[in-house]
Amino acid sequence: GGNASAYWRVLSDAGITRERLAGYDRPIVQEPQMFHDKKDALINDFNNYLGVLKAVHSGADMQASAAAAGNKIPGEARGYLGYVLSHMKDSQTLPLMEAAVEARTELAPHVSGNKELLYLDLALEEQVRSAAERGVSSAGMGAAAFMKPLLQNLCLSLGDNEELCYCLKTWQELPVSVRTGGRVSKEEALQAVAVINRIRR
Repeated sequence: GGNASAYWRVLSDAGITRERLAGYDRPIVQEPQMFHDKKDALINDFNNYLGVLKAVHSGADMQASAAAAGNKIPGEARGYLGYVLSHMKDSQTLPLMEAAVEARTELAPHVSGNKELLYLDLALEEQVRSAAERGVSSAGMGAAAFMKPLLQNLCLSLGDNEELCYCLKTWQELPVSVRTGGRVSKEEALQAVAVINRIRR
């Protein structure tokens, strides 16, 4: 443990350079430090976290995360979470996405310092993403309605991201026909494209 050259070699093998790390929104520019007295506890935490990530990405962890959080789940989030848990396989994915985002919104003030709620939040974040991927092919033009919960999901994940929050606000100010994938005028279509281009930046 504590071998800096091995650390950089592993990153390099994965195509991650110092320049890439320094270019993140929250740059990583310091050399890693080894704390031998904390190593075992950190390894245990990371192994647990890896297990959660694997379960989340397999779609199997939503119920386990909710059960683990138990009575720590704030009351305001419980109704939304209940909807998510009982509709995860529904073909209509938009209500699921909206409920998951609302649950995340209610969890947000309570997540800091609470591993169980953090893992539940991660599972809900994944539910929004996977529901969008599952539903987009059959939604046709109605997939435009996915934009709001997807942007909300990103805002919740990235914290105080003014640009994304501005894009969400601008999207919500577009005419209903644009936001729901209905018939739109040329002017409305151009407004929607402008917001999408801004999101892509």
